[in-house]
Amino acid sequence: MMYFNRIPKLAVAVIALAAAVFLPASAAPVITNTTPQDNAFGVAVNANLVATLSEPIPKGTGNITIYKADATVFETIGVSSAAVTVA
Repeated sequence: MMYFNRIPKLAVAVIALAAAVFLPASAAPVITNTTPQDNAFGVAVNANLVATLSEPIPKGTGNITIYKADATVFETIGVSSAAVTVA
């Protein structure tokens, strides 16, 4: 713990503000696991695609794009779609 007994109150406020301004932002969530696993064989065509993230997230906006092995788009799903759930 830091004590600022001999520093004027304005200087303490400036130090506190500087500490608040220069704290690094937290990193964006990353995918830590997927089901089925990448390059899996014998996966049912109606199997769910599940991505586990490094931290909880709220359902937002945008799209999830699924690519074929040849890097062409297979499907784009709107995040607001009922097909996308966040648990």
